[in-house]
Amino acid sequence: MVSIYKAKIELPMGSCPPDTASATQKFYPPENFVVSRQKNGEVLSIFRENKWDLSPYNGRGESSVISFAYWGRRHYDERMKAIILAAKKLMFILIWRRSGAPYAVSTLCIYGRLIGAMAEYCYKSRITIEQFLSDKTRALWFIRCAGGSYAKTLLSLASMLRRMRAEMTGFQIFSVKAEIPIRKIAKANQSKNLQTAPIPTRIYEEALTALVNELSDFEAVETELLSRLETLLTDPRSRRSRVLGHMASSAYHERQKQLQGVVSKELRGYLADRGLGVHTYDLMSAITCIQVTCKTFLHAFSGARNKELAYAKYNCLKTVVLDGLKYYLIVSTMTKSNGGIPKGAYWVTCRESERFVKCAQRICKFIYKISRSYFPKLPKKLNGNETLLFLSSGYLYRGRRAPKRPNRPLVVRLSRHWKIFHGADLRIRDDDLKELEEIDQFRAWRKEPQFKMGATWPMRWNQFRRSLPLYGKASGLVSSTTIRRMLKHVSAGLAEFYSNGSASARDILKMDGQHMCGVYQESQPTAEALHFLRDLVHSREEWAGPLAAFVDRHVRSQGVGTIVDSLQFIEQQVALGQIAYQETSLGGCGKPGPCDKRAMRSYISCIDCPRAGIKKSKLDAVIERQIIFVERLTPGTMERSAEEEDLRALKEYRVRKFG
Repeated sequence: MVSIYKAKIELPMGSCPPDTASATQKFYPPENFVVSRQKNGEVLSIFRENKWDLSPYNGRGESSVISFAYWGRRHYDERMKAIILAAKKLMFILIWRRSGAPYAVSTLCIYGRLIGAMAEYCYKSRITIEQFLSDKTRALWFIRCAGGSYAKTLLSLASMLRRMRAEMTGFQIFSVKAEIPIRKIAKANQSKNLQTAPIPTRIYEEALTALVNELSDFEAVETELLSRLETLLTDPRSRRSRVLGHMASSAYHERQKQLQGVVSKELRGYLADRGLGVHTYDLMSAITCIQVTCKTFLHAFSGARNKELAYAKYNCLKTVVLDGLKYYLIVSTMTKSNGGIPKGAYWVTCRESERFVKCAQRICKFIYKISRSYFPKLPKKLNGNETLLFLSSGYLYRGRRAPKRPNRPLVVRLSRHWKIFHGADLRIRDDDLKELEEIDQFRAWRKEPQFKMGATWPMRWNQFRRSLPLYGKASGLVSSTTIRRMLKHVSAGLAEFYSNGSASARDILKMDGQHMCGVYQESQPTAEALHFLRDLVHSREEWAGPLAAFVDRHVRSQGVGTIVDSLQFIEQQVALGQIAYQETSLGGCGKPGPCDKRAMRSYISCIDCPRAGIKKSKLDAVIERQIIFVERLTPGTMERSAEEEDLRALKEYRVRKFG
């Protein structure tokens, strides 16, 4: 039986795979071995070439090229060629010969950057890559010179090569013991990567208000701005001037002068307030800014990642009515935990997002209409299920700045478009730093250069993704499991990581006293205290368990007077977090937050829980229902055996605690 080694890459649907390697051949392929193919089967890259284009295998269609041209286009000497060949062999092992799950193209690009840095280091050190991987001293010096960011990837590469036969691969790897100093560097580098800073509440409110105002200002001049820009871009004289250069430049400048005279006072003022002039390129910049405005608002009220919104379609906004309530959803795709291949997902957003999506849709229609002049094969009518909502504003430009393929997303950085927060005070104050210090007391906020007093807050899209769960959980209305579903996290632990500091964060929803959330939050401690008094303190029923013992020792021993005095005392303890209470099927629980002990529908965990209180009447009722339930199950089955074991534990607890 001949072993066939297929490329271990997550291939998108409809893509044409590269060649397969056979065990009967040599360990490494011939020079004409096909590394990648277009969707139509046409060869795109082969092993001999110094650029392996893996773009067809990128789930989102982004440019993904692994380059081995480390020294440009100059003539390569024999030493350079040997290093490049070794680099290609490493990439071939990563894609074809290794064992394990397929990699995403983005992961292979990370390995490609590491191998490129290794190649340049080896050339400067006058050694080969084979010598580099076998010498523990060289590997350590490389990490110290190139940076600790490569340490984790190098350890992963070494571990993979170590599991293979060195006489086959040609790479002898340094020992595991030699990895100890490299692991220390990797750990230190990881600790340097501080968690994304949440936006202080004052700046948060200023930024969100500015986004709403920015949209309102744009809507006032939108019709004229798009009309003027369309006239300029579709003017034949303007188009010829860009193609013929100086031969028709006078016609272009004449058109610009005419624009100065026809622009309204409102549009001129809108542009001037944002540092823009009455010029074609400034009108294009205004289009980009409003796209960034809409995208930023959706980030703030959905928690989606950058590319998850960048690749959202024109018809991404959906509405669902459940129990008479209308919910707004943003439907897009995500690649996390799916090998880089997009899969459908949705994010819950607010009602105000509809206004921003509709504005983005109008801009998308405008850009799509202009882009058809470059791509005649595009349908005349925009396909809302295929066209991206945030279509690249680069299609408005001519020449090199315009994307070479249709349906490209807007690729910008929020830090370069601070104008969208026009009128907002984003300067960092002492109160903002104190708030950050309350959220994370162990971080030296004032020593970080980006958070200096008086500096403008360094706004990033991922800060909204960090701030949303933080303040949501601080309000007491959002649980970790909800945050996990909302942000599409792999585990609940990651949701907890994103909401770090929520216990000390300010309650941003308390700013509006008329909001239902504010009413709920204000009444929650009182309601919890009343239930605590009713079920435990003033109850005449029999209780058992750690919670009942806590009440006898620390509450009743204080001496409870009238219900009013008791309520004030308990409510104060609840507000301080010293007392918590929620009803359960067996009695009550004194653990703050959701239960993390009970599995599925089993009650046995409550019996052994250090925060539980067991009420005799409820325990008897559960035992009666459990007896009836067990009798209905088929004798001898695994399900009945499990339920009988639970019934036995309940009865034993009943006898042990209540006689």
